[in-house]
Amino acid sequence: MQNGPLTCDNVSKDATGMLVLIGESWWRVTDQWGRRRIDLADDWVTTEIRTALDRTIPIIPVLIGESTSMVPSKALPSAIADLANKQTLYLRPKTWVPDIAQIIAIAKEHFGLTERADLRGIVGPHPNSRKAKLPAVETAVLDEFLRTHSGWEPWEDSLPREYPATRTELRKIFPFASFVDAADFMHQASAFFEKQRHHPRWSNEWRLVTVGLTTWDAKNRITVRDLEVADGLDALYVDFQLSRGAGADGGPPFADSSGNNRSSGSVS
Repeated sequence: MQNGPLTCDNVSKDATGMLVLIGESWWRVTDQWGRRRIDLADDWVTTEIRTALDRTIPIIPVLIGESTSMVPSKALPSAIADLANKQTLYLRPKTWVPDIAQIIAIAKEHFGLTERADLRGIVGPHPNSRKAKLPAVETAVLDEFLRTHSGWEPWEDSLPREYPATRTELRKIFPFASFVDAADFMHQASAFFEKQRHHPRWSNEWRLVTVGLTTWDAKNRITVRDLEVADGLDALYVDFQLSRGAGADGGPPFADSSGNNRSSGSVS
């Protein structure tokens, strides 16, 4: 995140418009002494809005949530009171996709934004017709996989760009001895996923790598393809850990009674 002065300088020099994202209680937020933040001279949100108003660039308040309403001008500091007179847009969970589409359309119209030609057509993947026909795995098949593959679990989630549709993922958290090991494993796993032509939604947090597998082409259901890739990833993880002298469960090796190092835990 940029600091306040740089952000405001950008508004002064470069911005062709502003979206003001407004939550239900934004205007009531206070500091540790109970003073309302937007009334303070050093509040950067107020400063940015005031700067945009002074420049007379297009400003569009975006109300977030089902119960958020625009604050009347008399409830705002005088320097930004005119914000209440601007035409508002909405961003609501139940209508997320059309709301986003409307915001993009109006931003293009009023802010002079254009679509980048170098990104056109490559932002999202194209459905694979073969994988699109795969059915969701039967409950008994999934239960057997979970019984024999430690750590995996079904997980239901909803992404903002897909709302209100939900996705079901096969998810697992892989632990490592260090952040570097976690990053190196992701590098190796990237080549594995690319070869499989089946890609995860994943993340890294320090020594942990979280992997989510779903068949996007089949409307984000867990299919046999996800089970196959998960099984291969488990094998890759075991090999990686053993190559680093770590246990298959992410921890260090332990010594048996003879003093030889052995890995603790296993992944089927």
